[in-house]
Amino acid sequence: MVDGCKELLRVWEAISEKSVVSICSSGKHGDKSENKMFRLVGVKNRFKADYDDRESAGYRNMSISVEVGWEVVQGAVVFKPVSNWGSVKRHICELQVHLTGINGDHDSPEKHRNYVEWRNTLTR
Repeated sequence: MVDGCKELLRVWEAISEKSVVSICSSGKHGDKSENKMFRLVGVKNRFKADYDDRESAGYRNMSISVEVGWEVVQGAVVFKPVSNWGSVKRHICELQVHLTGINGDHDSPEKHRNYVEWRNTLTR
């Protein structure tokens, strides 16, 4: 949960700077993959001005899918940089970034209930 668009942008920049498949906000490609922890798989930006919110019953967020590489070392999960992914296990994670005050926050739980009902109806 972020408080505004500037904070949303900071989250996006932090993820993209640590991703091998991204362009930094400066417009330059990021540095070498030994510094990258993620492989960017996809982004759904439901905050875009031209996003048709009828596709999601008015639900708005940014959904960032990243692949991570990991292995278990002495009983603990250790995440590996992309450059060391040779034989490590991989998993795709979805990071959902929401704006405070939108989408089922504690002040309007009916928004989230409506979305869940809409989503469940579509998936039957």
